[in-house]
Amino acid sequence: MGKYVGMTRIYLIVLTVFVVARFGLEAAGVSASVTSELSVTRIYFVLPVFLGIRFATESLGGLKEMLLANFTYFTWGTVLLNLAAGVEAALDLGTHYIFAGVAGLLLGALEGTFILTLICWVSMLVNRKLA
Repeated sequence: MGKYVGMTRIYLIVLTVFVVARFGLEAAGVSASVTSELSVTRIYFVLPVFLGIRFATESLGGLKEMLLANFTYFTWGTVLLNLAAGVEAALDLGTHYIFAGVAGLLLGALEGTFILTLICWVSMLVNRKLA
């Protein structure tokens, strides 16, 4: 699994910064119009495009590696969101984070991984065609 963490390290860091920044801003009472710009859903769908470009330009592997890299990335984000929801539940800070439960975590990870891998794969194909 370390291979896939290494492959997605920069994306994991960016995702962590987004989750922490949004949670901190929401807890501080910043308006929703500002915090909505730090949408985790947006970053979920943007970063696989760059990962797909990396798969097209570097020899990172095939579909299995792409699937597992996206699984690592999406699962990390989902775990972070659930940790934020746990902190919200414990401290009642007024953020929007809600714990999805274990079933939601597993289903979300599988569904999200599939969607992100599809985005990554299309990005890789487009990049190869344009090259």
